[in-house]
Amino acid sequence: MVDYLTARGHRCYALTPRWGCEAAVAEECTVFDCRLDIAAALAYVCNREAQKAYVVAHCQGSVALSMGLLDGTIPSNEILGITANSVFMNEVFGYWNALKGRTTLLISLYERLAGKFFPVHSSRSDSAFQRILDVLLRFCPVGRRDICTSTTCHRTSFGFGLLWNHENLDDDTHNNIHRFFAGTHTKLLKHVVRMGTYGMCLDNELRPLLTSENLERLRRVPILFISGTDNEVFKPESTLRDYELLRRRFGEENYRRFLPEGYGHLDPIVGKSSAEDVYWRVFEHLQSCSKKYGVCKISQEVDRL
Repeated sequence: MVDYLTARGHRCYALTPRWGCEAAVAEECTVFDCRLDIAAALAYVCNREAQKAYVVAHCQGSVALSMGLLDGTIPSNEILGITANSVFMNEVFGYWNALKGRTTLLISLYERLAGKFFPVHSSRSDSAFQRILDVLLRFCPVGRRDICTSTTCHRTSFGFGLLWNHENLDDDTHNNIHRFFAGTHTKLLKHVVRMGTYGMCLDNELRPLLTSENLERLRRVPILFISGTDNEVFKPESTLRDYELLRRRFGEENYRRFLPEGYGHLDPIVGKSSAEDVYWRVFEHLQSCSKKYGVCKISQEVDRL
């Protein structure tokens, strides 16, 4: 997507939230904490650019963005528009995630047996427990029975849910999953589970952030919601609830929703045909926001925050 947008004249900034930073920081963070990273990144971009930032957010990055907007940490007037993939404020787990997420006891049991980090990539130095877990995960149900022998893929499905339709990935992407998924710490995973079970974003004290007062802060922020029709991490109902809620509250003008047929959770972003099937809708929304609220600066650079 970065290549797609830079080729069309947009400067892109890529943010790695604190859950992807050094272990001592990542181990103690929640999704709610990561809203501060997005706020800092937007402040950085606003200091360098004449135009407001357009944000493409995915999964828990999208949830963290919504949290920051709802509690006022992220000023909505700093944002040109948003693409929110898979989930935003409301969260409706897919079947298997809902089953696993009924309680955090499974995560607590894992902590007692293996510690506070769940690795996605296996290695020869793994403990006996992790090797046994790899064998068991070969038989873990994930809904559609995509034939896959990748241990890394099985681990991502166990930790997060089935992230894609395999037919939408090329071999290079599938064979290098370990390069963009390191793993997750259990504190963050517990927060995700509790929000998914409750059905909406929660702060660190598990208080709902989706209140009438907080929602007012999203007024006039254009949002494109995207949900793959086969998403098994968060049901497409998640973005439907947000879409309908915002349209009822603020009118229809600023909200769009797109359901790419045959796509799952992450493949709208990393799929081999995403440029033809999905990216054009993001670009179209970006252009629409730019024409309405500002003029795009032309650049061929990518900055990593």
